Amino acid sequence: MDKPDKINRLNDALVKYMFAHPKRKHLLLSLINSILAYAGEPLLPDFEPLDRELDAHFYKGKSGRVDILGCSSDETVVNIEFQIEKLLYMGERSVFYWTCIYRLYKGQEYYDLHRTLCINILAFDISDEEKIPNFCNTYAILNKKHPTNTLTTTFEMHFIELPKWERQRKYGIHMTLLEKWLAYFSSKTDETELQKIAAETPEIAEALNVEEEFMASADLRNAYDAVEKDRRDAVAHEAYFRNEGFQDGEKKGFQDGEKKGFQDGEKKGFQDGFQNGQRGLISTMIRNGISLESISQMTGMALGEVRTLAMQIQ
Repeated sequence: MDKPDKINRLNDALVKYMFAHPKRKHLLLSLINSILAYAGEPLLPDFEPLDRELDAHFYKGKSGRVDILGCSSDETVVNIEFQIEKLLYMGERSVFYWTCIYRLYKGQEYYDLHRTLCINILAFDISDEEKIPNFCNTYAILNKKHPTNTLTTTFEMHFIELPKWERQRKYGIHMTLLEKWLAYFSSKTDETELQKIAAETPEIAEALNVEEEFMASADLRNAYDAVEKDRRDAVAHEAYFRNEGFQDGEKKGFQDGEKKGFQDGEKKGFQDGFQNGQRGLISTMIRNGISLESISQMTGMALGEVRTLAMQIQ
């Protein structure tokens, strides 16, 4: 199976294989600490992946999934998410996931709450570059009239906007470890530069070797291709509903219709695409002959749920 000319390194299947496996947790720790170092925040001593399922009862029965969830020996909890396509309400989405993992268990007190980080690596911008030029931004709960006054040090949210870094990057200048990781993720980094970065950065060199291993496996490559197809289908699905909503609104009046139709179509396209995306991805993997055990390991879905879905497809 030939390797694609341009690998999408934010592909969900590749990300899970690269970072979620326990034997490669040091790679994710390197990425996390590169972000924390760039932001001037305390680093983690280590990292251990946890179950990716979030309890459904935290938000009116709405269940949640994160790309990678884990903790360190100092009891810091980390949720790291990789997003390719632009999503509505990205800030609210990240806060929702944060509230799911920032919680007390029976018998615990408020002082038992620990530092909880949400890290979002995005292939799109969420802020106006003229107003907020930084490609790596850290958010906390602050006093609006006195921004240096932080309500709590247990809340921390990081957004890394890859396109901003790509537009702002300066060649021939020493790169931070975070910038080297972003160069690895960026489709605009050519092979010569990537090999140069790998030669001086062991973590990137190892990531490239893991990537070769991933692409050499028929099952894993099929999973990669299934994710890419599912992503393209979701984009087309969203565009269709956005167009339908726009046309429907346009009939009611150009000024009001343009605003309402676009918003309604975009919202419906996002909701339908998001709900159907995970199920469609796993269905495609099943049809491609990938073993149910491999699907469970790569997606985080319980093996029993995968079997149930496989029976429904048959």
